[in-house]
Amino acid sequence: LAKMEATALLWVLFLCGIHTTTGTATIAYGPVGLSRPTGVVVDSVSDSLFIVDNNNSRVLRFANRNLLTPTRIPDCIFGQIGTMQQASAFGFAFPTAACVDANGTLFVSDTGNNRIMVFPQASSAFSGAAASEVLGQVNFTFAVANQGLSNPNPATLNQPRGLSCSSDDLWVADSANNR
Repeated sequence: LAKMEATALLWVLFLCGIHTTTGTATIAYGPVGLSRPTGVVVDSVSDSLFIVDNNNSRVLRFANRNLLTPTRIPDCIFGQIGTMQQASAFGFAFPTAACVDANGTLFVSDTGNNRIMVFPQASSAFSGAAASEVLGQVNFTFAVANQGLSNPNPATLNQPRGLSCSSDDLWVADSANNR
């Protein structure tokens, strides 16, 4: 079973990586082209698959991972396509990880903005949906590491990278704060 899961993941990333080759560089483009994917998670309730597309500063959602085909486009795009924008409730700056809790809430580590973005009922959200909550910052438009404080505290983040959800907890690897 573990081997099938790994093969399925490789197949999904292959399906989403529409590429063109120029010299020795491979460049991803288009609505499903990936540029440095750094995370993937499945919502165990809806069976939606989410892929963190780091260099395109977005997260792609594919409803029902079992229906993926090479021509399938995402059902939803969280964040923006290809450019880093100012911090807001709608965009990311180089997200690195995601997890989905038992309630279907998507958490995304927005590493470049030093925060975690929260999207409730992400499997039914529409493209461009705003996050409902931000963790690690005072508001959606603030993006400074540790909220500009000289020392981290329990409410601040500095380049969060890894995430894991359990039934009641969110675990964050706050990498630049070494915690």
